[in-house]
Amino acid sequence: INRGFLVKMMSDNQEETDEKKAETPTQHPTSLATQCYEDKKTLYYMEKDIPLTEEHRTMYNALRTYADDVLARRVEWELSVLDPRIMSLVDVEEKTSSTDSSSSSTTDNKTDVIVKEYATEAMYEYLQNWATEHTLIR
Repeated sequence: INRGFLVKMMSDNQEETDEKKAETPTQHPTSLATQCYEDKKTLYYMEKDIPLTEEHRTMYNALRTYADDVLARRVEWELSVLDPRIMSLVDVEEKTSSTDSSSSSTTDNKTDVIVKEYATEAMYEYLQNWATEHTLIR
């Protein structure tokens, strides 16, 4: 075999593989749980030697794939606005009830505009690393 022919054949083959790589779509990020997932692997409850029931394994897989859908941006990650009463130790409603009575007439005429907030890039990166087998089973 001619050496020049062999080099030409190898470079043609390399060009074909480079073209195939360019044609394949880029992979979306997946959670660590999916990256390490093995279908036949036995999953256990946290801090126990008892394997997950089939129902809990199905729930685990649903949660894992949902996290992957969020990371792939197939599902919008909309942030929830939590009620201040949930976040405080003191009942906020008691404090504001006296001030609300005086201002209720002025707020009745206004329409409440709800602004939706979505996850930031840093939150997506955090989810990708946070969603491991252990945190999803917990």
